[in-house]
Amino acid sequence: RSAASVTEDLLNEMIDANEDDVMPNVETFARVMNCHAQASKGNDAPSNVQRLMDQMQRLYESGIETLKPNTEVHNAKIKSLAVPGVSDGAMRAVDALHWVVNEYREGNKDLRPTRATFISTINAQTTNGGKRAAQEAEKVFSMMQSVSREFKDDELLPNV
Repeated sequence: RSAASVTEDLLNEMIDANEDDVMPNVETFARVMNCHAQASKGNDAPSNVQRLMDQMQRLYESGIETLKPNTEVHNAKIKSLAVPGVSDGAMRAVDALHWVVNEYREGNKDLRPTRATFISTINAQTTNGGKRAAQEAEKVFSMMQSVSREFKDDELLPNV
């Protein structure tokens, strides 16, 4: 069994215990999602992450406020799309990036894009972007710069 499966089992045990002092929060879910993004292969990575996102969303909608999806969770989703062999991973990562940016523009302060949001999207271009990977990565980089100016956030700029 993979480390991701073991961490997901622990997550589910925490949920099943249904006790406030062991209830997972959004960071717990994000960590397990990142485990799947790193340990899963091909299309399994985004499928596993999406399954966890759906589970977290249902729990949030049932009234568990500490499970409100945030940037870290969506970064894990984008990271999972950068796993080699993910069908349409590059395009899906760009779509996810645009969604996060637009949500933030519309006032969802829990979904402020970070440098990692953009870097994971660029990684998806280089691993799953095919012949146009370099051009698409450049578009994401340009978007990173323009969003940094729009949001007046130098933290979004590359740190090299």
